[in-house]
Amino acid sequence: MLKFEPGLAIWTIISFLGLLFLLWKFAWPRILSALEEREERIRKSIDEAEKAKEEAERMIAETKEMLGKAKKEAVGIVKQGTEKAEKVREDLIAKASEDAKTLVEKTKIELEREREKAIGDLKKRTIDLSVAVAAKIISSSLTPEQQTGIARRAIKDMESGL
Repeated sequence: MLKFEPGLAIWTIISFLGLLFLLWKFAWPRILSALEEREERIRKSIDEAEKAKEEAERMIAETKEMLGKAKKEAVGIVKQGTEKAEKVREDLIAKASEDAKTLVEKTKIELEREREKAIGDLKKRTIDLSVAVAAKIISSSLTPEQQTGIARRAIKDMESGL
């Protein structure tokens, strides 16, 4: 079975301690420096990632702000366009209304002129007809000035009767 051999145990302990000393003296500093370098690289990577994250968040905030401004500007432009279109529409309606009123006034003036002209022509024809009838009835010749005066008096009498 198993027997304890003190000589073998001592040499095993001495070998272990020697190996431990050699590892501590030569390998351990290299292992520690490799671990420290790795830790530093990881720390730098984390710092860079945090900086990149902060930059991305800042850029997102700026983009959101720019989008908000763009939306407000777009709404303002649409509102301004709508107001201008409404003003143009109102101006066109006002101009059309004014043009229509002017046309109505011109038409009234023209109708009044035509009416006055027709009344004048009618008066002249009435005078001429009255003179002709009166000349036939009286059978005497009157001068044209006398005939016109009689006809005008007759027309004035008729107008005052109206």
